[in-house]
Amino acid sequence: LSLKKHFIKIVQKSVAFSNFNTPYYNQRNGRWENITFGGYRMASTACALPTSEAMVVSSLTGTEILPTTVCTYLYNNTVEFNRGDAGTTGRGVVIVAQRWGMTATVLYSSSQL
Repeated sequence: LSLKKHFIKIVQKSVAFSNFNTPYYNQRNGRWENITFGGYRMASTACALPTSEAMVVSSLTGTEILPTTVCTYLYNNTVEFNRGDAGTTGRGVVIVAQRWGMTATVLYSSSQL
C-alpha cells in the first residue's frame, strides 16, 4: 500500500494584519448543522472543507462566503463533497479556491511547503 502525501497551498496574496478579518464558522452552527448533502449532515461532514475554506475565502476576498455556499457549490458542481463517501477530497480545496478567483498550488513534499 502506497500513500502519497499532498500539501496544498492556497494563499497567493499578501494581507496586512490590520486588514485581515477572519470570520469564525463552525459546521455545527445551528443555522446549518442539519442541512444535508448526499445524505450526510453538515455537522459531521463539513469541517475541514467547506467550513474552513469558507473562512479563508471570506478573509481573502472580503466577501462573506458561508459554509453552506461552499457545500452547495461543491455538491452541485463536482464529485468532491459527500459523493460516495462522507466529506471532501483534497481536490475540493483547489476547486473552491479557483471558484472564488484564487490560485491554489498543490505541494507534493514538506520541503515545498
